[in-house]
Amino acid sequence: MDVNFIDENHHQHEAGSKWSPLFEDGPGPINVTARIGSTVELNCKIQLLYDKTVCKSHA
Repeated sequence: MDVNFIDENHHQHEAGSKWSPLFEDGPGPINVTARIGSTVELNCKIQLLYDKTVCKSHA
């Protein structure tokens, strides 16, 4: 998953650039089952996040 963010100077950093946040590799694939309309929280670790916030929403 690629992550884009805007820094404190309001400059956008594209995914894959030298200073972009990136997801750390996990232990492997994980299956998640949920009812339609329910909320699911997925834990992940992100490198190079600094003082940024990452939010991924899928409807």
